[in-house]
Amino acid sequence: MVFDWLVGVVIWSTFMSDPVKVALVTGGLTGIGATISKFLTQDGYLVYSGSRSGTSKMNIYMDVRDEDSVRCAFDNIINENGRFDVLVNNAGIASQTPIEQCELSEWEAIISTNLTGAFLCSREAIRHFLQYGSGNIVNISSIAGKHYSLTANEAYTCSKYGMIGLTRQLAYRYGNRGIRVNAVCPSQTLTEMLERGTSEEQRNKLSRRNPMERLAEQDEVAEVVRFLISKKCEFMNGACVDVNG
Repeated sequence: MVFDWLVGVVIWSTFMSDPVKVALVTGGLTGIGATISKFLTQDGYLVYSGSRSGTSKMNIYMDVRDEDSVRCAFDNIINENGRFDVLVNNAGIASQTPIEQCELSEWEAIISTNLTGAFLCSREAIRHFLQYGSGNIVNISSIAGKHYSLTANEAYTCSKYGMIGLTRQLAYRYGNRGIRVNAVCPSQTLTEMLERGTSEEQRNKLSRRNPMERLAEQDEVAEVVRFLISKKCEFMNGACVDVNG
Protein backbone atom coordinates (compact mmCIF):
# COMPACT_ATOMS: atom_id res chain seq x y z
CA MET A 1 0.00 0.00 0.00
CA VAL A 2 2.84 2.38 0.91
CA PHE A 3 4.63 1.32 -2.27
CA ASP A 4 1.54 2.15 -4.36
CA TRP A 5 1.34 5.55 -2.69
CA LEU A 6 5.00 6.30 -3.46
CA VAL A 7 4.53 5.26 -7.09
CA GLY A 8 1.54 7.59 -7.30
CA VAL A 9 3.57 10.47 -5.89
CA VAL A 10 6.37 9.90 -8.42
CA ILE A 11 3.92 9.77 -11.33
CA TRP A 12 2.12 12.90 -10.11
CA SER A 13 5.42 14.76 -9.67
CA THR A 14 6.51 13.79 -13.16
CA PHE A 15 3.41 15.22 -14.78
CA MET A 16 3.00 18.24 -12.51
CA SER A 17 6.59 19.50 -12.54
CA ASP A 18 7.44 22.30 -14.94
CA PRO A 19 8.90 21.06 -18.23
CA VAL A 20 12.45 22.06 -19.05
CA LYS A 21 12.50 25.35 -20.94
CA VAL A 22 14.42 25.58 -24.21
CA ALA A 23 16.64 28.49 -25.25
CA LEU A 24 18.64 29.38 -28.35
CA VAL A 25 21.61 31.75 -28.12
CA THR A 26 22.97 32.81 -31.50
CA GLY A 27 26.71 33.35 -31.59
CA GLY A 28 26.66 31.24 -28.46
CA LEU A 29 30.05 29.55 -28.66
CA THR A 30 32.28 32.54 -27.84
CA GLY A 31 32.31 35.80 -25.96
CA ILE A 32 29.15 37.16 -24.37
CA GLY A 33 27.08 34.46 -26.08
CA ALA A 34 29.04 31.66 -24.44
CA THR A 35 28.64 33.27 -21.03
CA ILE A 36 24.89 33.72 -21.57
CA SER A 37 24.64 30.05 -22.58
CA LYS A 38 26.50 29.03 -19.42
CA PHE A 39 24.25 31.11 -17.16
CA LEU A 40 21.01 29.87 -18.73
CA THR A 41 22.22 26.29 -18.42
CA GLN A 42 22.87 26.93 -14.73
CA ASP A 43 19.29 28.22 -14.47
CA GLY A 44 17.93 24.94 -15.79
CA TYR A 45 17.37 25.81 -19.44
CA LEU A 46 18.17 23.40 -22.22
CA VAL A 47 20.44 25.70 -24.21
CA TYR A 48 21.28 25.47 -27.91
CA SER A 49 24.21 27.58 -29.09
CA GLY A 50 23.87 28.49 -32.74
CA SER A 51 26.76 29.52 -34.96
CA ARG A 52 28.50 28.81 -38.25
CA SER A 53 31.00 26.79 -36.20
CA GLY A 54 28.35 24.54 -34.70
CA THR A 55 29.05 20.84 -35.19
CA SER A 56 26.97 19.04 -32.55
CA LYS A 57 23.43 18.59 -31.30
CA MET A 58 23.59 21.42 -28.75
CA ASN A 59 26.19 23.54 -30.56
CA ILE A 60 24.11 23.63 -33.71
CA TYR A 61 25.10 24.90 -37.12
CA MET A 62 23.24 28.09 -37.96
CA ASP A 63 24.06 30.88 -40.40
CA VAL A 64 21.84 33.72 -39.21
CA ARG A 65 22.21 35.45 -42.58
CA ASP A 66 20.56 32.55 -44.40
CA GLU A 67 16.78 32.10 -44.22
CA ASP A 68 16.85 28.35 -44.88
CA SER A 69 19.60 27.76 -42.32
CA VAL A 70 17.65 29.65 -39.64
CA ARG A 71 14.40 27.84 -40.40
CA CYS A 72 16.13 24.44 -40.37
CA ALA A 73 17.77 25.13 -36.99
CA PHE A 74 14.47 26.16 -35.41
CA ASP A 75 12.65 23.18 -36.90
CA ASN A 76 15.27 20.83 -35.47
CA ILE A 77 15.00 22.37 -32.00
CA ILE A 78 11.19 22.22 -32.02
CA ASN A 79 11.10 18.67 -33.37
CA GLU A 80 13.59 17.58 -30.72
CA ASN A 81 11.84 19.19 -27.75
CA GLY A 82 8.27 19.99 -28.74
CA ARG A 83 8.65 23.53 -27.42
CA PHE A 84 10.73 26.69 -27.57
CA ASP A 85 10.88 29.44 -24.93
CA VAL A 86 13.77 31.89 -25.25
CA LEU A 87 15.76 33.47 -28.08
CA VAL A 88 18.87 35.56 -27.48
CA ASN A 89 19.96 37.37 -30.66
CA ASN A 90 23.65 37.73 -29.88
CA ALA A 91 25.41 36.88 -33.16
CA GLY A 92 27.32 39.86 -34.47
CA ILE A 93 30.39 41.14 -36.26
CA ALA A 94 32.12 44.52 -36.32
CA SER A 95 34.57 46.47 -38.43
CA GLN A 96 36.64 49.62 -38.07
CA THR A 97 36.68 50.44 -41.79
CA PRO A 98 35.61 54.11 -42.23
CA ILE A 99 32.77 54.77 -44.63
CA GLU A 100 34.94 56.26 -47.38
CA GLN A 101 36.83 52.96 -47.56
CA CYS A 102 33.95 50.61 -46.85
CA GLU A 103 32.93 48.35 -49.73
CA LEU A 104 29.28 47.47 -50.22
CA SER A 105 30.11 43.83 -49.54
CA GLU A 106 31.46 44.71 -46.08
CA TRP A 107 28.43 46.87 -45.28
CA GLU A 108 26.07 44.08 -46.33
CA ALA A 109 27.98 41.44 -44.34
CA ILE A 110 27.63 43.45 -41.13
CA ILE A 111 23.98 44.41 -41.66
CA SER A 112 23.00 40.88 -42.69
CA THR A 113 24.70 39.30 -39.67
CA ASN A 114 23.74 41.78 -36.97
CA LEU A 115 20.32 43.01 -38.08
CA THR A 116 18.89 40.71 -40.74
CA GLY A 117 19.98 37.76 -38.62
CA ALA A 118 18.04 39.14 -35.66
CA PHE A 119 15.01 39.62 -37.91
CA LEU A 120 15.13 36.07 -39.32
CA CYS A 121 15.57 34.45 -35.92
CA SER A 122 12.92 36.63 -34.27
CA ARG A 123 10.45 35.83 -37.03
CA GLU A 124 10.91 32.08 -36.58
CA ALA A 125 10.76 32.35 -32.80
CA ILE A 126 7.58 34.43 -32.84
CA ARG A 127 5.86 32.02 -35.21
CA HIS A 128 6.33 29.36 -32.55
CA PHE A 129 5.65 31.65 -29.58
CA LEU A 130 2.27 32.58 -31.03
CA GLN A 131 1.25 28.93 -30.88
CA TYR A 132 2.19 28.71 -27.18
CA GLY A 133 0.94 32.13 -26.07
CA SER A 134 4.30 32.99 -24.52
CA GLY A 135 7.94 33.58 -25.34
CA ASN A 136 10.95 35.73 -24.64
CA ILE A 137 13.45 37.48 -26.91
CA VAL A 138 16.53 39.43 -25.83
CA ASN A 139 18.51 41.32 -28.47
CA ILE A 140 22.15 42.20 -27.82
CA SER A 141 22.45 45.71 -29.20
CA SER A 142 25.17 48.16 -28.11
CA ILE A 143 25.89 51.57 -26.67
CA ALA A 144 26.48 52.40 -30.34
CA GLY A 145 22.78 51.76 -30.98
CA LYS A 146 21.91 54.73 -28.80
CA HIS A 147 24.80 57.06 -29.54
CA TYR A 148 27.83 56.18 -31.69
CA SER A 149 30.74 53.79 -31.56
CA LEU A 150 34.21 54.71 -30.38
CA THR A 151 35.71 51.67 -32.08
CA ALA A 152 33.46 50.31 -34.86
CA ASN A 153 32.27 51.78 -38.15
CA GLU A 154 29.01 53.16 -39.52
CA ALA A 155 27.66 49.80 -40.65
CA TYR A 156 27.99 48.40 -37.13
CA THR A 157 26.35 51.43 -35.55
CA CYS A 158 23.43 51.34 -38.00
CA SER A 159 22.90 47.64 -37.36
CA LYS A 160 22.73 48.21 -33.61
CA TYR A 161 20.29 51.13 -34.00
CA GLY A 162 18.20 48.75 -36.09
CA MET A 163 18.18 46.13 -33.35
CA ILE A 164 16.72 48.66 -30.92
CA GLY A 165 14.03 49.56 -33.45
CA LEU A 166 13.26 45.88 -33.97
CA THR A 167 13.08 45.36 -30.20
CA ARG A 168 10.60 48.17 -29.61
CA GLN A 169 8.39 47.38 -32.59
CA LEU A 170 8.13 43.68 -31.71
CA ALA A 171 7.47 44.53 -28.06
CA TYR A 172 4.62 46.82 -29.09
CA ARG A 173 3.11 44.38 -31.56
CA TYR A 174 3.29 41.17 -29.51
CA GLY A 175 3.24 42.24 -25.87
CA ASN A 176 -0.46 41.42 -25.62
CA ARG A 177 0.22 37.90 -26.95
CA GLY A 178 2.43 36.86 -24.04
CA ILE A 179 5.68 37.62 -25.88
CA ARG A 180 8.26 39.91 -24.29
CA VAL A 181 11.08 41.49 -26.30
CA ASN A 182 13.88 43.47 -24.67
CA ALA A 183 17.42 44.54 -25.51
CA VAL A 184 20.73 44.95 -23.74
CA CYS A 185 23.08 47.76 -24.78
CA PRO A 186 26.61 47.10 -23.51
CA SER A 187 29.56 49.40 -23.90
CA GLN A 188 32.92 47.94 -24.93
CA THR A 189 33.18 44.49 -23.35
CA LEU A 190 36.25 42.33 -22.88
CA THR A 191 35.65 39.70 -25.56
CA GLU A 192 37.76 37.92 -28.14
CA MET A 193 36.24 40.15 -30.84
CA LEU A 194 37.26 43.34 -29.03
CA GLU A 195 40.76 42.03 -28.44
CA ARG A 196 41.12 41.09 -32.12
CA GLY A 197 39.89 44.49 -33.28
CA THR A 198 41.78 46.78 -30.89
CA SER A 199 45.25 47.19 -29.49
CA GLU A 200 46.03 47.17 -25.78
CA GLU A 201 46.66 50.91 -26.01
CA GLN A 202 43.20 51.45 -27.53
CA ARG A 203 41.55 49.36 -24.81
CA ASN A 204 43.36 51.33 -22.11
CA LYS A 205 42.17 54.54 -23.72
CA LEU A 206 38.58 53.25 -23.80
CA SER A 207 38.87 52.32 -20.12
CA ARG A 208 40.03 55.82 -19.19
CA ARG A 209 37.08 57.38 -21.02
CA ASN A 210 34.57 55.37 -18.99
CA PRO A 211 33.40 56.91 -15.67
CA MET A 212 34.25 53.61 -13.95
CA GLU A 213 37.62 53.56 -15.73
CA ARG A 214 37.35 50.02 -17.04
CA LEU A 215 35.64 47.90 -19.70
CA ALA A 216 32.61 45.69 -19.14
CA GLU A 217 33.07 42.04 -18.22
CA GLN A 218 31.14 39.36 -20.10
CA ASP A 219 29.46 38.16 -16.88
CA GLU A 220 28.07 41.64 -16.27
CA VAL A 221 26.27 41.66 -19.60
CA ALA A 222 25.10 38.06 -19.30
CA GLU A 223 23.61 38.69 -15.86
CA VAL A 224 21.31 41.36 -17.32
CA VAL A 225 20.15 38.95 -20.04
CA ARG A 226 19.51 36.37 -17.35
CA PHE A 227 17.40 38.91 -15.44
CA LEU A 228 15.40 40.02 -18.48
CA ILE A 229 14.13 36.52 -19.22
CA SER A 230 13.37 35.74 -15.58
CA LYS A 231 10.03 36.00 -13.81
CA LYS A 232 11.47 38.88 -11.79
CA CYS A 233 10.77 41.34 -14.59
CA GLU A 234 7.63 40.05 -16.30
CA PHE A 235 6.38 43.62 -16.81
CA MET A 236 9.53 44.69 -18.68
CA ASN A 237 8.85 44.81 -22.41
CA GLY A 238 10.52 46.95 -25.06
CA ALA A 239 13.26 47.98 -22.63
CA CYS A 240 16.78 48.72 -23.89
CA VAL A 241 18.97 48.31 -20.84
CA ASP A 242 22.33 50.09 -20.65
CA VAL A 243 25.31 48.15 -19.30
CA ASN A 244 27.95 50.76 -19.86
CA GLY A 245 29.48 52.02 -16.62
